[in-house]
Amino acid sequence: MKALLSVVVGGAVLALSACSHSPSTKPLLPYPFQALGAEPGWSIVVNANLEANVVLDTGATQFPAVFNLTEVADGSMVLSSTYQNQPLTLSISPGNCSDTMSDTVYDYQTVLEVQGQRLQGCGRPAL
Repeated sequence: MKALLSVVVGGAVLALSACSHSPSTKPLLPYPFQALGAEPGWSIVVNANLEANVVLDTGATQFPAVFNLTEVADGSMVLSSTYQNQPLTLSISPGNCSDTMSDTVYDYQTVLEVQGQRLQGCGRPAL
């Protein structure tokens, strides 16, 4: 009887562990993700490895960057890197955002901080 009880209890433990909730692997953003803004025109396309193509000054400045995820809270995230030995930070928050140039509505609000500038923008899955 003891042997049967330990098999039943052991099986129950295995069954429960198989049903346990595993951490979500759902990405925080739809990748590739594009953050963009106007006046001055800028754009960043980030892939799932947090590698990005950065375009500033309406295309006059372009460079690759690799970001680190430095903060996540309430669905918002902050990506950090460097450009010319200075901080490069992209903040992304869920929420409606409107592009003043085209009146397009996006699902994310973004802020790019680069070279002492704070640039407001919007975000979406990259096309």
